Amino acid sequence: MFLATVEVVVEMESPGDETSDKIPFYLERGVREVWVVNPQERTVRLLVGPDLDLPRSRVLDVELSEISAALGWA
Repeated sequence: MFLATVEVVVEMESPGDETSDKIPFYLERGVREVWVVNPQERTVRLLVGPDLDLPRSRVLDVELSEISAALGWA
């Protein structure tokens, strides 16, 4: 099977970077989920639309709280 795009993109966010500018780019190309990880704030966001966050990954079938716990942030 051939996929024209990736299923998940993970962006590591840092102060002053352009992560928020990249999200529409990824979504317009058919990426199903954009994960935004911010180590400074110890947060993980899962975006599936410009203004739509989800608490659970549809692609990986995992809760964001599980990811945060695995990172030691829960």
